[in-house]
Amino acid sequence: MTLLPGCALFQSDAEELREEIVETALDQVGEDYEYGGADPWDGFDCSGLVHYSYAENGIKLPRSSREQRKAGRHVNFSEARPADLLFYNFSDAKPKPGEKPPLSLHVALYIGDGKAVHAPVRDGEVEVITVTAKYWRQRYLGARRIIHED
Repeated sequence: MTLLPGCALFQSDAEELREEIVETALDQVGEDYEYGGADPWDGFDCSGLVHYSYAENGIKLPRSSREQRKAGRHVNFSEARPADLLFYNFSDAKPKPGEKPPLSLHVALYIGDGKAVHAPVRDGEVEVITVTAKYWRQRYLGARRIIHED
């Protein structure tokens, strides 16, 4: 099944697709982090994990987290559903006067119940995190929904 990002499905189809995407991402837990990685053989970076999880289920997403942040539509965290994308800023850089701080964009795949699966920013392995923890809340930028129901 090939869908464009943001395509609408019937609710039962959308729920099943969300579950399959989440399952694909969870199957990667323990895989190595690799900058630029987008498959289990080479490892994953954050956007590569999201890209792979969607692609394995027939949905083509942009490869970079910056472009993924433009896909789908914005949703509030309180409305987040499994397979929604969560974005975080990890930049500690101080902005120049009159400028916005630079972004070090990170993406995770929401799996429900305040948890997400992600490839860590540096070294390590794909893991499940609690995104309601203070560490993640302080860096949260927003959520995007790729899969919609009619």
